[in-house]
Amino acid sequence: MLTITQAPAALYARYDGSSNFAIVAHKGGERVRLLVNVIGAYDGVTLLEAGDQLEVTGQGAWHIELRPLLGVPLLKDTPSGHGDQVVFYPGPAGKLTATHSGKSNFAVTIYASKGRHLLVNDIGAYSGTVVLPAGPGFLVIEADGDWTIVLG
Repeated sequence: MLTITQAPAALYARYDGSSNFAIVAHKGGERVRLLVNVIGAYDGVTLLEAGDQLEVTGQGAWHIELRPLLGVPLLKDTPSGHGDQVVFYPGPAGKLTATHSGKSNFAVTIYASKGRHLLVNDIGAYSGTVVLPAGPGFLVIEADGDWTIVLG
């Protein structure tokens, strides 16, 4: 297990295998979050919290890289994408309208000063509007397909 003792970070991960690839975050010996869980190739970004210990499993070649959160794109500069992504949301509370064209889980979670809030959690294609808590914060988008996020 790899222990991350620095501040929160963006975890860039790539997997070239055809079997299951998983990254699990542990704290104090307990499993706390499933960060990545896919079958087949993967290329995406997720959020690590300070003190996370990582357990990585996969039958193929994989690579992970930690980068400062200051390097993630602003939501206004990245209103759409494909696959897992982390974007910074500096703005006030409001509404978030999201779409997803994939077949598997689609989730949007905000990590802000008042905690972590799961905004969207659906399977398959999605289109909907949810309340967005005040930022600043990081939106963690989990998707297997194309997605869009519109504020307002």
